[in-house]
Parts: sequence; structure tokens; C-alpha cells
Amino acid sequence: MEEVEMPDYVDSQPQLFFWELDEVIVYVLTMIVGIIIRELTIMLIVGFVIVYIFSGWKMKQLDGILAHLAFHWGVLGLNKVFRNGNVKEYVE
Repeated sequence: MEEVEMPDYVDSQPQLFFWELDEVIVYVLTMIVGIIIRELTIMLIVGFVIVYIFSGWKMKQLDGILAHLAFHWGVLGLNKVFRNGNVKEYVE
């Protein structure tokens, strides 16, 4: 059997500059809200504050907590068996 070197950060989330992907998603959502309500400058500043708070909270949680929450709220499916995260009990 041949020994294979595994990268240290194989399970880490993709990054855009110094933010991880889920932090970018939160910031882009606040930016979209700012465009919709026509207060983009204020929402850009609010977005930085929200991402700062979110990143501090995220350090105490599981990796990929935003994907876990999206599945739990029913926004994102897990696979073909568990399509809806809102169903809390599996019934055949």
C-alpha cells in the first residue's frame, strides 16, 4: 500500500480574500436587501457588522453551519432521501 499525503485544509470552506464562502453569502444578501430598499450604502456598513458578528458566532459552531441551518430551515436539500429539512421525523 502506498502512503498518500493529505492536505491540511482539505475540508475547509472556499475563501474569497479573507472571508469564507458563508460569510460572503451573508454579506451579499445584505447587499441585495440594500439594493431592494434603495439604501445600499447603509446596508454595506450593516453588512460588515453582521458578518463580524456572524463570524464570531460561527467560530463556536460546526464547520459549514450556514449549510446546516439552510437544511434545517428547508431551504437546502441534503440528498435524494432527505429532500426537505423541515420534516423532523422519517416516515416510510
